[in-house]
Amino acid sequence: MLEPEDLPKLVFDMRATYAGLILKNPLVLGAGPSTATPRICQKAAQAGWAAVVLKGNTADDIIQKVYKDPKDVFKIPRPAYKLLDGRGLKDWKPDIPRVAGSRPPKRRAGKTEPLDYQLAYNNQSISSPYTLFSGIGNYFNGDEKYLWYINETKRLVQPYDCKVVANVTAYTEEGWVQQIALVNKSKADAVELVMAPPAYGCFDYRNQTVVRPEFLDIFPEIVERATLFCVGRSEKPVSVKLPPYYPDFMAPAKAAERAGARAIHFGDCPSVTSPIPAIVLDPDSLKIGLFPGQPYGATLTQCSAVPYICGAIAQFRLNGVSIDIAGCGGVRDYQDVLRLLLCGASIVEIVTAALVDGLDIASDYTASIYDWMEEKGHKTLKDFNGIAATAEKLRVEPREFVYEVAQAAGGAAPSQRIVLNEKLCINCGWCECACPEMAIETKGKLPVTNAEVCEVCGLCVAVCPMKALTFSPRV
Repeated sequence: MLEPEDLPKLVFDMRATYAGLILKNPLVLGAGPSTATPRICQKAAQAGWAAVVLKGNTADDIIQKVYKDPKDVFKIPRPAYKLLDGRGLKDWKPDIPRVAGSRPPKRRAGKTEPLDYQLAYNNQSISSPYTLFSGIGNYFNGDEKYLWYINETKRLVQPYDCKVVANVTAYTEEGWVQQIALVNKSKADAVELVMAPPAYGCFDYRNQTVVRPEFLDIFPEIVERATLFCVGRSEKPVSVKLPPYYPDFMAPAKAAERAGARAIHFGDCPSVTSPIPAIVLDPDSLKIGLFPGQPYGATLTQCSAVPYICGAIAQFRLNGVSIDIAGCGGVRDYQDVLRLLLCGASIVEIVTAALVDGLDIASDYTASIYDWMEEKGHKTLKDFNGIAATAEKLRVEPREFVYEVAQAAGGAAPSQRIVLNEKLCINCGWCECACPEMAIETKGKLPVTNAEVCEVCGLCVAVCPMKALTFSPRV
Protein backbone atom coordinates (compact mmCIF):
# COMPACT_ATOMS: atom_id res chain seq x y z
CA MET A 1 0.00 0.00 0.00
CA LEU A 2 1.32 3.45 -0.95
CA GLU A 3 2.15 5.86 1.83
CA PRO A 4 1.11 9.52 1.39
CA GLU A 5 4.74 10.68 1.14
CA ASP A 6 5.24 8.33 -1.80
CA LEU A 7 2.47 9.80 -3.93
CA PRO A 8 4.29 12.92 -5.22
CA LYS A 9 7.08 10.73 -6.55
CA LEU A 10 4.61 8.84 -8.73
CA VAL A 11 2.70 11.78 -10.16
CA PHE A 12 3.73 12.70 -13.69
CA ASP A 13 2.11 15.21 -15.98
CA MET A 14 1.30 13.53 -19.29
CA ARG A 15 -0.74 16.41 -20.68
CA ALA A 16 -0.09 17.39 -24.28
CA THR A 17 -1.23 20.25 -26.50
CA TYR A 18 -2.64 20.00 -29.99
CA ALA A 19 -4.14 22.80 -32.06
CA GLY A 20 -4.70 24.84 -28.91
CA LEU A 21 -6.37 21.98 -27.04
CA ILE A 22 -5.06 20.63 -23.75
CA LEU A 23 -5.14 16.83 -23.91
CA LYS A 24 -4.81 14.55 -20.89
CA ASN A 25 -2.17 12.45 -22.70
CA PRO A 26 -0.53 12.42 -26.15
CA LEU A 27 -2.56 9.51 -27.57
CA VAL A 28 -5.13 10.41 -30.21
CA LEU A 29 -7.24 7.86 -32.05
CA GLY A 30 -6.92 8.73 -35.75
CA ALA A 31 -9.72 8.82 -38.28
CA GLY A 32 -10.69 5.31 -39.29
CA PRO A 33 -13.03 2.43 -38.49
CA SER A 34 -12.40 2.91 -34.76
CA THR A 35 -13.93 6.40 -34.89
CA ALA A 36 -16.64 5.71 -37.47
CA THR A 37 -19.58 5.86 -35.04
CA PRO A 38 -20.32 7.81 -31.85
CA ARG A 39 -20.66 4.58 -29.90
CA ILE A 40 -17.21 3.27 -30.76
CA CYS A 41 -15.76 6.72 -30.03
CA GLN A 42 -17.30 6.43 -26.58
CA LYS A 43 -15.59 3.08 -26.13
CA ALA A 44 -12.29 4.70 -27.11
CA ALA A 45 -12.83 7.50 -24.59
CA GLN A 46 -13.51 4.96 -21.87
CA ALA A 47 -10.25 3.19 -22.82
CA GLY A 48 -8.25 6.34 -22.16
CA TRP A 49 -7.73 8.04 -25.53
CA ALA A 50 -7.26 11.79 -25.14
CA ALA A 51 -9.02 12.68 -28.40
CA VAL A 52 -10.70 11.13 -31.41
CA VAL A 53 -10.42 12.32 -35.00
CA LEU A 54 -13.69 11.61 -36.77
CA LYS A 55 -14.07 10.09 -40.18
CA GLY A 56 -13.92 12.68 -42.92
CA ASN A 57 -16.74 14.65 -44.48
CA THR A 58 -16.47 15.68 -48.12
CA ALA A 59 -17.91 18.82 -49.60
CA ASP A 60 -20.40 18.63 -52.43
CA ASP A 61 -17.84 20.12 -54.83
CA ILE A 62 -15.88 16.87 -54.91
CA ILE A 63 -18.88 15.07 -56.37
CA GLN A 64 -19.60 17.91 -58.78
CA LYS A 65 -16.03 18.27 -59.99
CA VAL A 66 -14.99 14.64 -60.27
CA TYR A 67 -17.79 12.10 -60.08
CA LYS A 68 -21.14 12.14 -61.78
CA ASP A 69 -22.52 9.30 -59.70
CA PRO A 70 -21.96 9.60 -55.92
CA LYS A 71 -22.09 5.82 -55.69
CA ASP A 72 -18.67 5.76 -57.37
CA VAL A 73 -17.17 7.47 -54.30
CA PHE A 74 -19.19 6.40 -51.33
CA LYS A 75 -19.77 2.75 -52.05
CA ILE A 76 -18.52 0.86 -49.00
CA PRO A 77 -16.65 -2.31 -49.96
CA ARG A 78 -17.73 -5.37 -48.00
CA PRO A 79 -15.70 -6.92 -46.62
CA ALA A 80 -13.63 -3.76 -46.32
CA TYR A 81 -10.78 -5.29 -44.34
CA LYS A 82 -8.84 -8.50 -44.27
CA LEU A 83 -6.70 -9.52 -41.33
CA LEU A 84 -3.35 -10.90 -42.45
CA ASP A 85 -0.57 -12.41 -40.43
CA GLY A 86 3.03 -11.28 -40.73
CA ARG A 87 3.65 -13.53 -43.69
CA GLY A 88 0.53 -12.25 -45.41
CA LEU A 89 -0.77 -15.79 -45.67
CA LYS A 90 -3.14 -16.47 -42.78
CA ASP A 91 -6.34 -15.65 -44.65
CA TRP A 92 -4.86 -14.60 -47.98
CA LYS A 93 -3.66 -17.49 -50.10
CA PRO A 94 -1.54 -17.05 -53.23
CA ASP A 95 -2.09 -19.07 -56.35
CA ILE A 96 0.41 -21.77 -55.40
CA PRO A 97 2.04 -23.48 -58.37
CA ARG A 98 1.89 -27.23 -58.02
CA VAL A 99 4.68 -27.95 -60.49
CA ALA A 100 8.35 -27.13 -60.29
CA GLY A 101 9.67 -24.04 -62.05
CA SER A 102 10.16 -20.39 -61.27
CA ARG A 103 7.25 -17.98 -61.57
CA PRO A 104 7.45 -14.23 -60.95
CA PRO A 105 5.04 -12.84 -58.35
CA LYS A 106 1.79 -11.26 -59.50
CA ARG A 107 2.01 -7.61 -60.50
CA ARG A 108 -0.55 -4.94 -59.76
CA ALA A 109 -1.83 -3.07 -62.79
CA GLY A 110 -0.09 0.27 -63.22
CA LYS A 111 2.48 -0.45 -60.50
CA THR A 112 6.08 -1.52 -60.77
CA GLU A 113 6.22 -3.30 -57.41
CA PRO A 114 4.98 -6.89 -57.24
CA LEU A 115 1.87 -7.16 -55.07
CA ASP A 116 3.53 -9.85 -52.98
CA TYR A 117 6.34 -7.46 -52.10
CA GLN A 118 3.81 -4.90 -50.92
CA LEU A 119 2.34 -7.44 -48.56
CA ALA A 120 5.79 -8.28 -47.29
CA TYR A 121 6.55 -4.60 -46.69
CA ASN A 122 3.25 -3.90 -44.98
CA ASN A 123 3.35 -6.85 -42.66
CA GLN A 124 6.46 -5.47 -40.96
CA SER A 125 4.67 -2.30 -39.92
CA ILE A 126 2.69 -3.86 -37.07
CA SER A 127 4.00 -5.16 -33.78
CA SER A 128 4.25 -8.82 -32.82
CA PRO A 129 2.24 -10.90 -33.32
CA TYR A 130 2.60 -9.52 -36.85
CA THR A 131 -0.86 -8.69 -38.11
CA LEU A 132 -2.24 -6.18 -40.53
CA PHE A 133 -5.52 -4.64 -41.52
CA SER A 134 -5.74 -3.69 -45.17
CA GLY A 135 -8.75 -2.16 -46.85
CA ILE A 136 -10.47 0.92 -48.17
CA GLY A 137 -12.00 3.64 -46.03
CA ASN A 138 -15.14 5.59 -46.75
CA TYR A 139 -16.14 9.21 -46.28
CA PHE A 140 -19.31 10.78 -45.01
CA ASN A 141 -21.15 13.18 -47.26
CA GLY A 142 -23.96 15.43 -46.16
CA ASP A 143 -24.16 18.18 -43.58
CA GLU A 144 -26.98 16.89 -41.43
CA LYS A 145 -25.55 13.40 -40.96
CA TYR A 146 -22.11 14.70 -40.16
CA LEU A 147 -23.42 17.33 -37.76
CA TRP A 148 -25.28 14.62 -35.84
CA TYR A 149 -22.14 12.44 -35.90
CA ILE A 150 -20.00 15.21 -34.36
CA ASN A 151 -22.48 16.26 -31.71
CA GLU A 152 -23.47 12.78 -30.63
CA THR A 153 -19.82 11.77 -30.36
CA LYS A 154 -19.09 14.84 -28.25
CA ARG A 155 -21.98 14.05 -25.94
CA LEU A 156 -20.77 10.51 -25.37
CA VAL A 157 -17.04 11.19 -24.91
CA GLN A 158 -17.19 14.40 -22.88
CA PRO A 159 -17.54 12.66 -19.48
CA TYR A 160 -14.16 11.00 -20.09
CA ASP A 161 -12.25 14.22 -20.88
CA CYS A 162 -11.89 13.19 -24.53
CA LYS A 163 -11.75 15.85 -27.25
CA VAL A 164 -13.41 15.60 -30.68
CA VAL A 165 -11.68 16.69 -33.89
CA ALA A 166 -13.83 17.01 -37.01
CA ASN A 167 -12.23 16.02 -40.30
CA VAL A 168 -13.26 17.74 -43.53
CA THR A 169 -12.08 18.14 -47.10
CA ALA A 170 -13.05 20.13 -50.18
CA TYR A 171 -11.80 21.16 -53.61
CA THR A 172 -13.01 24.72 -54.02
CA GLU A 173 -13.56 27.80 -51.88
CA GLU A 174 -17.29 27.11 -52.04
CA GLY A 175 -16.65 23.65 -50.68
CA TRP A 176 -14.51 24.94 -47.81
CA VAL A 177 -17.21 27.48 -46.94
CA GLN A 178 -19.71 24.63 -46.72
CA GLN A 179 -17.43 22.53 -44.51
CA ILE A 180 -16.31 25.29 -42.13
CA ALA A 181 -19.89 26.49 -41.67
CA LEU A 182 -20.87 22.91 -40.80
CA VAL A 183 -18.10 22.55 -38.18
CA ASN A 184 -18.86 25.98 -36.71
CA LYS A 185 -22.41 24.79 -35.98
CA SER A 186 -21.13 21.67 -34.28
CA LYS A 187 -19.71 20.94 -30.83
CA ALA A 188 -16.33 19.80 -32.22
CA ASP A 189 -13.29 20.97 -30.28
CA ALA A 190 -11.15 21.46 -33.40
CA VAL A 191 -11.19 20.84 -37.14
CA GLU A 192 -8.67 19.04 -39.34
CA LEU A 193 -8.45 20.17 -42.97
CA VAL A 194 -7.44 17.34 -45.29
CA MET A 195 -5.47 19.07 -48.02
CA ALA A 196 -4.68 16.03 -50.13
CA PRO A 197 -7.35 13.35 -49.96
CA PRO A 198 -5.57 10.36 -51.47
CA ALA A 199 -8.66 9.19 -53.33
CA TYR A 200 -9.35 12.49 -55.01
CA GLY A 201 -6.66 15.15 -55.34
CA CYS A 202 -6.83 18.90 -54.74
CA PHE A 203 -7.97 22.03 -56.49
CA ASP A 204 -5.56 24.20 -58.50
CA TYR A 205 -6.90 27.70 -57.89
CA ARG A 206 -4.87 29.18 -60.74
CA ASN A 207 -6.26 26.95 -63.44
CA GLN A 208 -9.54 26.04 -61.73
CA THR A 209 -8.92 22.36 -62.28
CA VAL A 210 -8.69 19.25 -60.12
CA VAL A 211 -5.16 17.87 -59.93
CA ARG A 212 -3.19 15.22 -58.13
CA PRO A 213 -0.81 16.87 -55.64
CA GLU A 214 2.18 14.49 -55.51
CA PHE A 215 4.53 16.41 -57.77
CA LEU A 216 2.61 19.64 -58.14
CA ASP A 217 4.89 22.66 -57.72
CA ILE A 218 1.92 24.83 -56.81
CA PHE A 219 0.81 22.61 -53.94
CA PRO A 220 2.33 24.72 -51.09
CA GLU A 221 0.47 27.71 -52.51
CA ILE A 222 -2.76 25.69 -52.51
CA VAL A 223 -2.17 24.73 -48.86
CA GLU A 224 -1.50 28.33 -47.83
CA ARG A 225 -4.45 29.76 -49.69
CA ALA A 226 -6.96 27.15 -48.49
CA THR A 227 -5.68 27.26 -44.90
CA LEU A 228 -5.81 31.05 -44.77
CA PHE A 229 -9.30 30.95 -46.24
CA CYS A 230 -10.52 28.46 -43.61
CA VAL A 231 -8.71 29.98 -40.61
CA GLY A 232 -10.41 33.28 -41.31
CA ARG A 233 -13.83 31.63 -41.17
CA SER A 234 -13.40 28.92 -38.54
CA GLU A 235 -14.55 29.34 -34.96
CA LYS A 236 -12.56 26.22 -34.05
CA PRO A 237 -8.78 25.71 -33.90
CA VAL A 238 -7.52 24.54 -37.29
CA SER A 239 -5.13 21.67 -38.00
CA VAL A 240 -3.94 20.83 -41.52
CA LYS A 241 -3.37 17.27 -42.66
CA LEU A 242 -0.49 17.22 -45.15
CA PRO A 243 0.50 14.45 -47.57
CA PRO A 244 3.77 12.69 -46.77
CA TYR A 245 4.48 11.94 -50.43
CA TYR A 246 5.04 15.51 -51.63
CA PRO A 247 8.75 15.75 -52.59
CA ASP A 248 9.47 18.98 -50.68
CA PHE A 249 7.71 18.02 -47.46
CA MET A 250 8.92 21.17 -45.67
CA ALA A 251 7.21 23.65 -48.01
CA PRO A 252 3.53 22.78 -47.35
CA ALA A 253 4.21 22.54 -43.59
CA LYS A 254 5.60 26.07 -43.49
CA ALA A 255 2.78 27.24 -45.77
CA ALA A 256 0.19 25.93 -43.30
CA GLU A 257 1.98 27.65 -40.41
CA ARG A 258 2.20 30.96 -42.30
CA ALA A 259 -1.52 30.78 -43.00
CA GLY A 260 -2.38 30.54 -39.29
CA ALA A 261 -2.91 26.81 -38.71
CA ARG A 262 -2.57 25.84 -35.06
CA ALA A 263 -1.22 22.39 -35.94
CA ILE A 264 -0.24 20.09 -38.77
CA HIS A 265 -0.74 16.35 -39.19
CA PHE A 266 2.09 14.51 -40.93
CA GLY A 267 2.25 10.77 -41.39
CA ASP A 268 0.73 7.61 -42.74
CA CYS A 269 2.78 6.25 -45.68
CA PRO A 270 5.64 8.43 -46.88
CA SER A 271 7.12 7.71 -50.26
CA VAL A 272 10.50 6.04 -50.31
CA THR A 273 11.45 8.54 -53.03
CA SER A 274 10.93 11.46 -50.66
CA PRO A 275 14.13 13.12 -49.41
CA ILE A 276 13.13 12.60 -45.77
CA PRO A 277 16.15 11.57 -43.70
CA ALA A 278 14.87 8.52 -41.85
CA ILE A 279 15.61 8.26 -38.13
CA VAL A 280 15.70 5.04 -36.14
CA LEU A 281 15.82 6.19 -32.54
CA ASP A 282 16.58 4.15 -29.43
CA PRO A 283 14.34 5.68 -26.70
CA ASP A 284 16.66 4.51 -23.93
CA SER A 285 20.03 5.75 -25.22
CA LEU A 286 18.69 8.44 -27.63
CA LYS A 287 21.15 7.20 -30.23
CA ILE A 288 20.28 7.44 -33.91
CA GLY A 289 20.92 4.52 -36.24
CA LEU A 290 19.95 0.90 -36.80
CA PHE A 291 20.16 -1.29 -33.72
CA PRO A 292 20.11 -5.03 -33.15
CA GLY A 293 16.80 -6.17 -31.75
CA GLN A 294 14.87 -3.18 -33.09
CA PRO A 295 11.82 -4.11 -35.20
CA TYR A 296 13.20 -2.79 -38.47
CA GLY A 297 14.32 -4.65 -41.56
CA ALA A 298 17.71 -4.66 -43.25
CA THR A 299 16.71 -1.62 -45.28
CA LEU A 300 14.26 1.11 -44.38
CA THR A 301 12.20 0.48 -47.52
CA GLN A 302 11.14 -2.83 -45.98
CA CYS A 303 10.01 -1.55 -42.60
CA SER A 304 7.69 0.69 -40.66
CA ALA A 305 6.90 4.27 -41.65
CA VAL A 306 7.96 5.46 -38.17
CA PRO A 307 11.58 6.25 -39.16
CA TYR A 308 10.39 8.47 -42.01
CA ILE A 309 7.84 10.26 -39.86
CA CYS A 310 10.42 10.75 -37.08
CA GLY A 311 12.89 12.13 -39.61
CA ALA A 312 10.39 14.56 -41.08
CA ILE A 313 9.16 15.83 -37.71
CA ALA A 314 12.74 16.34 -36.50
CA GLN A 315 13.47 18.36 -39.65
CA PHE A 316 10.32 20.43 -39.10
CA ARG A 317 11.58 21.38 -35.65
CA LEU A 318 15.14 22.03 -36.83
CA ASN A 319 13.81 24.31 -39.56
CA GLY A 320 11.67 26.43 -37.28
CA VAL A 321 8.18 24.88 -37.52
CA SER A 322 6.88 25.75 -34.06
CA ILE A 323 3.18 24.86 -34.21
CA ASP A 324 1.87 21.57 -32.83
CA ILE A 325 2.54 18.44 -34.89
CA ALA A 326 0.60 15.18 -34.95
CA GLY A 327 2.81 12.26 -35.91
CA CYS A 328 1.08 9.25 -37.44
CA GLY A 329 2.13 6.13 -39.29
CA GLY A 330 3.25 2.62 -38.41
CA VAL A 331 3.06 2.88 -34.62
CA ARG A 332 3.26 -0.62 -33.15
CA ASP A 333 4.01 -0.09 -29.46
CA TYR A 334 4.61 2.57 -26.82
CA GLN A 335 8.26 2.88 -27.87
CA ASP A 336 7.16 4.13 -31.28
CA VAL A 337 5.04 6.73 -29.49
CA LEU A 338 8.13 7.77 -27.52
CA ARG A 339 10.21 7.92 -30.72
CA LEU A 340 7.78 10.36 -32.32
CA LEU A 341 7.53 12.51 -29.18
CA LEU A 342 11.31 12.58 -28.78
CA CYS A 343 11.66 13.78 -32.37
CA GLY A 344 9.26 16.65 -31.77
CA ALA A 345 5.70 15.41 -32.27
CA SER A 346 3.20 17.09 -29.95
CA ILE A 347 0.80 14.16 -30.03
CA VAL A 348 0.66 10.78 -31.77
CA GLU A 349 -2.30 9.61 -33.84
CA ILE A 350 -2.80 5.86 -34.01
CA VAL A 351 -5.11 3.91 -36.31
CA THR A 352 -3.99 0.43 -37.34
CA ALA A 353 -2.53 -0.69 -34.02
CA ALA A 354 -5.85 0.12 -32.35
CA LEU A 355 -7.66 -1.94 -34.98
CA VAL A 356 -5.40 -4.92 -34.59
CA ASP A 357 -4.70 -4.89 -30.86
CA GLY A 358 -7.89 -3.23 -29.62
CA LEU A 359 -8.76 0.15 -28.15
CA ASP A 360 -7.39 -0.80 -24.74
CA ILE A 361 -3.83 -0.18 -25.99
CA ALA A 362 -4.33 3.43 -24.88
CA SER A 363 -4.14 2.46 -21.22
CA ASP A 364 -1.26 0.05 -21.89
CA TYR A 365 0.74 2.69 -23.76
CA THR A 366 0.16 5.41 -21.18
CA ALA A 367 1.19 3.09 -18.35
CA SER A 368 4.38 2.14 -20.19
CA ILE A 369 5.21 5.77 -21.01
CA TYR A 370 4.55 6.62 -17.36
CA ASP A 371 7.05 3.96 -16.26
CA TRP A 372 9.60 5.21 -18.81
CA MET A 373 9.20 8.79 -17.56
CA GLU A 374 9.71 7.65 -14.00
CA GLU A 375 12.84 5.70 -14.96
CA LYS A 376 14.31 8.66 -16.88
CA GLY A 377 13.28 11.25 -14.30
CA HIS A 378 10.98 13.23 -16.61
CA LYS A 379 8.07 14.90 -14.80
CA THR A 380 6.25 16.22 -17.90
CA LEU A 381 6.14 15.54 -21.62
CA LYS A 382 7.82 18.91 -22.17
CA ASP A 383 10.92 17.56 -20.42
CA PHE A 384 11.72 15.24 -23.32
CA ASN A 385 9.56 16.42 -26.22
CA GLY A 386 11.80 17.07 -29.22
CA ILE A 387 15.12 16.48 -27.45
CA ALA A 388 16.28 14.25 -30.31
CA ALA A 389 15.61 16.98 -32.87
CA THR A 390 19.02 18.63 -32.61
CA ALA A 391 21.75 18.86 -35.22
CA GLU A 392 24.15 17.17 -32.82
CA LYS A 393 21.84 14.24 -32.15
CA LEU A 394 21.09 13.75 -35.83
CA ARG A 395 24.78 13.62 -36.76
CA VAL A 396 25.31 9.88 -37.23
CA GLU A 397 28.75 8.30 -37.05
CA PRO A 398 28.52 5.45 -39.59
CA ARG A 399 31.15 3.22 -37.97
CA GLU A 400 29.01 3.05 -34.83
CA PHE A 401 26.14 1.49 -36.74
CA VAL A 402 27.55 -1.44 -38.67
CA TYR A 403 24.04 -2.84 -39.02
CA GLU A 404 23.32 -0.25 -41.69
CA VAL A 405 26.14 -1.55 -43.89
CA ALA A 406 25.50 -4.64 -46.01
CA GLN A 407 27.96 -7.42 -45.38
CA ALA A 408 28.72 -7.45 -49.11
CA ALA A 409 30.05 -3.90 -48.61
CA GLY A 410 32.13 -4.78 -45.59
CA GLY A 411 29.53 -4.61 -42.84
CA ALA A 412 28.90 -7.15 -40.11
CA ALA A 413 27.32 -10.47 -41.00
CA PRO A 414 23.74 -10.97 -39.75
CA SER A 415 23.32 -12.92 -36.53
CA GLN A 416 20.76 -15.18 -38.22
CA ARG A 417 20.55 -17.19 -41.41
CA ILE A 418 17.84 -18.58 -43.67
CA VAL A 419 17.14 -22.31 -43.43
CA LEU A 420 15.22 -24.34 -46.03
CA ASN A 421 12.93 -27.26 -45.19
CA GLU A 422 13.43 -29.39 -48.28
CA LYS A 423 10.33 -31.48 -47.59
CA LEU A 424 8.04 -28.44 -47.78
CA CYS A 425 9.68 -26.67 -50.73
CA ILE A 426 7.82 -26.96 -54.05
CA ASN A 427 10.40 -24.95 -56.02
CA CYS A 428 7.92 -22.23 -56.97
CA GLY A 429 10.68 -19.65 -57.35
CA TRP A 430 9.06 -16.92 -55.26
CA CYS A 431 12.02 -16.60 -52.90
CA GLU A 432 14.41 -16.06 -55.78
CA CYS A 433 12.17 -13.42 -57.33
CA ALA A 434 11.65 -11.61 -54.01
CA CYS A 435 15.27 -11.48 -52.83
CA PRO A 436 16.51 -7.84 -53.08
CA GLU A 437 20.12 -8.97 -52.60
CA MET A 438 20.02 -11.61 -55.38
CA ALA A 439 21.26 -14.03 -52.73
CA ILE A 440 18.98 -16.93 -53.76
CA GLU A 441 19.47 -19.09 -56.81
CA THR A 442 17.35 -22.04 -57.82
CA LYS A 443 19.69 -24.90 -58.60
CA GLY A 444 18.11 -28.15 -59.62
CA LYS A 445 14.96 -28.64 -57.56
CA LEU A 446 15.84 -26.50 -54.53
CA PRO A 447 16.76 -22.85 -53.90
CA VAL A 448 20.26 -22.22 -52.57
CA THR A 449 21.08 -19.19 -50.40
CA ASN A 450 24.44 -17.44 -50.64
CA ALA A 451 25.13 -16.67 -46.96
CA GLU A 452 27.91 -14.23 -47.89
CA VAL A 453 25.38 -11.93 -49.59
CA CYS A 454 22.14 -12.63 -47.71
CA GLU A 455 21.14 -9.81 -45.31
CA VAL A 456 18.36 -11.89 -43.70
CA CYS A 457 15.80 -9.20 -44.49
CA GLY A 458 13.03 -11.83 -44.32
CA LEU A 459 11.31 -11.19 -47.65
CA CYS A 460 11.85 -14.76 -48.82
CA VAL A 461 10.36 -16.05 -45.57
CA ALA A 462 7.41 -13.66 -45.96
CA VAL A 463 6.50 -14.68 -49.52
CA CYS A 464 7.13 -18.44 -49.29
CA PRO A 465 3.66 -20.00 -49.72
CA MET A 466 4.67 -23.29 -48.10
CA LYS A 467 6.47 -21.87 -45.03
CA ALA A 468 9.53 -23.77 -46.16
CA LEU A 469 11.94 -20.98 -45.17
CA THR A 470 12.68 -20.07 -41.56
CA PHE A 471 15.23 -18.17 -39.50
CA SER A 472 17.98 -19.85 -37.51
CA PRO A 473 20.96 -18.52 -35.51
CA ARG A 474 24.09 -18.26 -37.61
CA VAL A 475 26.79 -20.67 -36.47
